Amino acid sequence: MGTTQVAIRSTSIDISLLERQAICKLMSHLLQIGQLQHQYLVSNHHCFWILTKQRDTITVQGESVLETWTLLGEQLLQQDFLSLSTEVDDHETKIIAKWCG
Repeated sequence: MGTTQVAIRSTSIDISLLERQAICKLMSHLLQIGQLQHQYLVSNHHCFWILTKQRDTITVQGESVLETWTLLGEQLLQQDFLSLSTEVDDHETKIIAKWCG
């Protein structure tokens, strides 16, 4: 099980938005280090991400890349692909994610 840490700084108090942004960065990181395989499709102005981890496939669709990444993160969490914990300290929100594969 790997652990990935994503930290972003903001003066905003909208933690849910920070969490969404951090999940997007986390998904990008997992793709970069080869934890996920993906296909990216654009059809009729919709963004699709199809991710495969071992034998499981997740397909999500959003109106924008940010929305699609966010939906993807939520799907992964629902299926126990990731374990997330959140730490908030001053203007920094830190998302600590553990890959459950």
